[in-house]
Amino acid sequence: MGDVVYIDVLLLENFFMNYLLIYLLKRLCKYKTKEWKMILASLFGAFYVIFIFYPDFQFLYCLLMKFLMSIIMLIIAFTPRKIRDILKIVILFYIEAFIIGGSILAIFYLTYKEIDIASGTFLLTNISSNYIIIGILIAIILVKIGFDYLENFYGTEKNKIEIQIILDNKRCSITALIDTGNTLKDPVTNVPVIVVYQKSLLDIFPDELKKCIADDYDYESITKIIISSQLKSRIRIIPYRALGTENGILIAIRADMAIVKYKNKCNVIEEPIIALYNKPISVYGDYQALAYPEILK
Repeated sequence: MGDVVYIDVLLLENFFMNYLLIYLLKRLCKYKTKEWKMILASLFGAFYVIFIFYPDFQFLYCLLMKFLMSIIMLIIAFTPRKIRDILKIVILFYIEAFIIGGSILAIFYLTYKEIDIASGTFLLTNISSNYIIIGILIAIILVKIGFDYLENFYGTEKNKIEIQIILDNKRCSITALIDTGNTLKDPVTNVPVIVVYQKSLLDIFPDELKKCIADDYDYESITKIIISSQLKSRIRIIPYRALGTENGILIAIRADMAIVKYKNKCNVIEEPIIALYNKPISVYGDYQALAYPEILK
């Protein structure tokens, strides 16, 4: 006698699993949708499984149809308006599903002793709800970590710009990150400030200043050299406040020009204020400055 399958149990299991996947996708990716759409999409995916018991509808279980059904389910849940948004949701959905499925199978494989092998294939049977719950919890953690990493990485990459700074006919190119938290301004002219790691500007500095910066002189010594150099007429004092620093001061210089390049666009900033910072802006070295959002206008 073959195994008995209860349709109502099968529908409930598939409904809750579909709903879990959609709910996690909504929370982790911060998508906005309504509860009834999530329920309707989960029901659609749950009823799809019934067709497996009807030989006349076996074509619905080919790889292409499964893929199309998942797309329809996600369209019902999130109603994306652009092809790009649909592709993004589908890719993230399958990443999430593979992580959850893989976690469940991994927990079962590592803890279950009676595993059958047929033709080189592991046969996993009798997967209890405990394995599913533990696997889902582990997968949620992994999905959260992975999605946060992707969001931070691609969010940072999207906000990077190239800036060419010109001072006394000398040029240097740096990569800057658009920082919405950078509200520093020159208190005299009210001009926004670009904060730059000072070593990335060596090509435009006078020789005496270039040497002391390259040799890692302390900030006070570098300030004294700037004041006594040919840059003294360009000096600006920028006050700032930060965590652990109540009344901080940055030494800045007024450059001749900054050429901003972003997404095949070019913007020229006349007489930008460049604040010098003595520590790397990025721990990974992928950008050397923090620019203000208005620099793109």
